[in-house]
Amino acid sequence: MAIKDMEPDILLIEDNDMEAGLLIRAFKKCNPEKHILWINDAEKALEFLSYGGKTGTGGSKPLLILLDLYLPKMHGFEILQKIGSMKINRYYEIIVVSGTGNEKEINKCYGFGAKAFIDKDILYGNCVRVIGGEEIGGQILPEQNLTEQVEQ
Repeated sequence: MAIKDMEPDILLIEDNDMEAGLLIRAFKKCNPEKHILWINDAEKALEFLSYGGKTGTGGSKPLLILLDLYLPKMHGFEILQKIGSMKINRYYEIIVVSGTGNEKEINKCYGFGAKAFIDKDILYGNCVRVIGGEEIGGQILPEQNLTEQVEQ
């Protein structure tokens, strides 16, 4: 399936496989009917958003974007700026997820249009509690076919 033809409820932009898997599993446990699209590359995420999730065919757009602030090829600030410059940016609710406690960075996220900022330690700690018994030896076991991931 081409990236422009996907219709997720939630778009997760996260480069860390373990953190993405943990978050997806927690979401699926709490709300299994929601479709989550995980994209681990900033440029591909922006490509998807530029299509608006089937904008050309009247398809749906993600209800929520969860954005890791520190991605390898492009910083989250740049992604927020690019989303802000898109004509369709008013459709997206963006929550930035990061381990930074830097108040300037947090305020900058809000200035670029993020609706919320969540500390990764708090978020992923809560995910482990939601998933419960699936944690073994301090590591969350990977689960196959949780969601679609766009290949690099």
